[in-house]
Amino acid sequence: MKKKTDKKGLGCLVIFGGIFLLAGIGAFLMQAAPLYHSLLANDWQPVNAKIISVKQTSSNSSEGGTTYGVKGSFSYQYEGRSYTSSKLNFSSGTDNIGDYQKDFYQRLRSAQRNDRSVTAFVNPNNPSEAVIDKGIRWGMLGFGSIFLLVFGGAGGGIIFAGFWGQRKNKEEEKLQAEFQDKPWLWREEWQQEFFTANSKGSYIAIAIFAAFWNLISFPIAIMALPDIIKKGEYVGLFVLLFPLVGIFMAGWAIALYRRHKRYGGIKLYVDDQRIKIGDINRGYFQLPPLQLNNSEAIISLKSIHKYESGTGKDRSTREKILWEDTQRVDIFSSESRFEFNVPSSLKETDASNSRSQYLWRISIDSKQKGPDLKLDFEVPAFKLSKEEQLEKEMEETDLFTADSSPSFASRVSERGDWTKIGVIQSYSNQGVEYLFPRMNTLLWSIMSLIGWVFVAVGIGVYMHGAPVLFLIIFGLLGGLFGVLGMRSALFKSRVYVDGSNLYYQIGHITFGETKSIPKENIRKFDTISLTSSGNTKYYNILVHTNDGRKHTIAKNLKVKGDIEAFITKLKDELNYM
Repeated sequence: MKKKTDKKGLGCLVIFGGIFLLAGIGAFLMQAAPLYHSLLANDWQPVNAKIISVKQTSSNSSEGGTTYGVKGSFSYQYEGRSYTSSKLNFSSGTDNIGDYQKDFYQRLRSAQRNDRSVTAFVNPNNPSEAVIDKGIRWGMLGFGSIFLLVFGGAGGGIIFAGFWGQRKNKEEEKLQAEFQDKPWLWREEWQQEFFTANSKGSYIAIAIFAAFWNLISFPIAIMALPDIIKKGEYVGLFVLLFPLVGIFMAGWAIALYRRHKRYGGIKLYVDDQRIKIGDINRGYFQLPPLQLNNSEAIISLKSIHKYESGTGKDRSTREKILWEDTQRVDIFSSESRFEFNVPSSLKETDASNSRSQYLWRISIDSKQKGPDLKLDFEVPAFKLSKEEQLEKEMEETDLFTADSSPSFASRVSERGDWTKIGVIQSYSNQGVEYLFPRMNTLLWSIMSLIGWVFVAVGIGVYMHGAPVLFLIIFGLLGGLFGVLGMRSALFKSRVYVDGSNLYYQIGHITFGETKSIPKENIRKFDTISLTSSGNTKYYNILVHTNDGRKHTIAKNLKVKGDIEAFITKLKDELNYM
């Protein structure tokens, strides 16, 4: 049944892609035909001709645009015989590509009005065939080429993707049959003992998109610009934004290419060739010889839900981080090792539904001179098998095995550097003091500004006669974002530790009252992420007390490994076990 479904799906893709491909080829051939005739007319003979009639034709589209054409006839003599022709050039129909049609009409109309001869070109092999303009209209050819590249490229891409997807499905079915109880070996790219980054695919995809974008935006801007300037309609200069976006995307593709050339050889090794959900996972990066100026790198492991939202033109692909852990490593060592403890409640890798996929990603990020070291590796993640779960339980009950190496919890401080989270340490009469200044203020300020813009828009449209509902919706949503963004941008906190108590102050403009938490009343320390920007999560540090309350002592922190290292230091200062 699956094979029949795959064939039916492939057939639909071929038909759908074929329609686009044929449309692109057809549109190109319509504009290439005049080019063919112009080349054949290269040796046609020039003669004097008189304009008999000429008129400007026009056609209005439903979108309000107007296209123009020229019709007429002329007379000429060749080798002592008289002829007439109504074929003025090799183009047919109407168009608005540049000012050719208007200029051509004005030229012929002026010659007719002043009884002036024009030059026509006669086919010596068939003297009854002649034209006045045998030139090539490069603008029309470029217009047809855009259709070929966009529609033909899209159609060809869809057909290629269909056949490539069918081949990939067959390979995966073969691997699934061979490794029935090992789903982390069900893909060809998972067969190696190491993983490589998808940096090559990233820069190729951006480069192709940038090429298509620029092939469309630049000709349109070039053709529109003279008319905009001539008519003084300078608002139309916004069309120049599209080529600027194209230049930005081309630069982005070049930056990604440079990053791939420098770092694309990095290999990722993961124990047991996959992430084990519900267990401690270890691995390392193997770096080729590189000239690096910064030894620190942030390693992150993310569980991601990739899904499509919206329909039709509003459809978009989004990613939501379900879980994340980060740590800091030294990349100057021969092997950059990492360790993550993955909760058992998380989703396994699942790409069976293209509209809702669950995937896992390991990332390495390090600021370097030149292109930053910033790579993503997609890795399989699956729960422990029954045999592995049993083996784990036996290890946990074996005292000799359990005591043979430090526990994951005891190594938390090694996974990060608490001084990197932006905290300022000092000493006072109260003990050790940690000041958390305002963090990531630019992000929250932008969020607040957008919120207040929404409020202003709501007030503006209401004052210009819009229903009060607009004021309520824009005002409430904008006000909410404005206030939350402002509070987050201004938030700061201070924490004191004296060995038996934890004190903290929070505030926005100034600090509020000092709150005290006795060590014996602390149930646990915790981190929580309530906000994220792109693929970056921001964490708050919470102190849970025995009375069920949660005290937020710091906000808007990045790199979970660094935060956990700070919590470990707080516990040490408190002698908290």
